Amino acid sequence: MGEVRPSSRTADGSLAAVSTAADQTRSALAATDAAVEGQNAAIRTAHDGGATVAQLVAASGLSRGAVHKILAAGDGADRQVRVRRLLADVESAAERCRQARECAAGASAERRSSIARAIDEGARVVDVQRATGLSRARVDAILQEREA
Repeated sequence: MGEVRPSSRTADGSLAAVSTAADQTRSALAATDAAVEGQNAAIRTAHDGGATVAQLVAASGLSRGAVHKILAAGDGADRQVRVRRLLADVESAAERCRQARECAAGASAERRSSIARAIDEGARVVDVQRATGLSRARVDAILQEREA
């Protein structure tokens, strides 16, 4: 007796299922690779931030050897890139602080001159206090700075 072969329609359905399963497997493997790289990056960042290997082992559930391997793999060029990025972040933050200080100094100078102008134009110190929320002593100090 001869071998019974499935119909072509059944074979096509099976091949479609195989193709779908292969696509899903590729997607799952890509997602796993991305998750592992994310975990490794998080481990390196936490270590750079001061976390100990023991803390990283406890947090990640990985072995001590695996954590050391991740950290060692992050040394070299990858670490240099992270350090450059972190230093760029520090430079950006420092520039924002400098700009904020300049803005605050400008606003403070404007406040001082507007207080002096208001007093020169006849405003009472108590009215300036109410308008600015400053104490009497601070308003007086601003007026004395002007005279110095």
